[in-house]
Amino acid sequence: LKSSSRPRHRLRFPACIFAVGAAMTRSADLLAELCCTETQVVLLVDYAMYMMACFILWYSRVLNPLKLFTVFLHELSHACAVWLTCNKVTGIDVNANQGGVTHWTAPRGRRCSPQWIVLPAGYLGSAVWGGAILVSCVKPWANRTMACVLLFALLVALGFSFCGSTRRSADWTLARLCIGMFVLLAGMVGACFYTEWKYRDLLLSRTMLLVGIMNTLFATYDIW
Repeated sequence: LKSSSRPRHRLRFPACIFAVGAAMTRSADLLAELCCTETQVVLLVDYAMYMMACFILWYSRVLNPLKLFTVFLHELSHACAVWLTCNKVTGIDVNANQGGVTHWTAPRGRRCSPQWIVLPAGYLGSAVWGGAILVSCVKPWANRTMACVLLFALLVALGFSFCGSTRRSADWTLARLCIGMFVLLAGMVGACFYTEWKYRDLLLSRTMLLVGIMNTLFATYDIW
């Protein structure tokens, strides 16, 4: 009896994988019949798979670079709110422990009013960044444009990491993050514009899709 029960126990995990795969295939077929094109179905299935992978690997070191990048966009959202309220950003910090802070100043006497805009801009901005990145994955030209926007934001943050008034010499997390992500995104964008590789836009769109999913998850999961 023991020998006959062991194979059944070993087949539980593969059986779950096949069951999830079959359910997703049936859902994809149903979506294709109801409203969505093949490209949209592929995007939705990839979104669901990436989200499950992020949930499974959330506490692993594999997602640390993406988590730091979401923290960067969170702090960048604070900085954008400061600029929109006509105030001054003096520094942006992203720490290795996945924390961050945006340093800013306002004229004396009106600092309280911008706080109502600057403080909630972090999580709201993360959600907006995530949504914009996800929407851009639908079209190659939109995806390339969003990648160029992120490249510009990384250059701005890199300047603050070296020249910001609050830079701490012992922590170079933001500088390393900006350089690494800039090289990665710039390489993929360059491949899209200057090569004929047929998978160039697919690679960029799926990378941006993962970044967008991480931002949308961060905007809700970190608050919870």
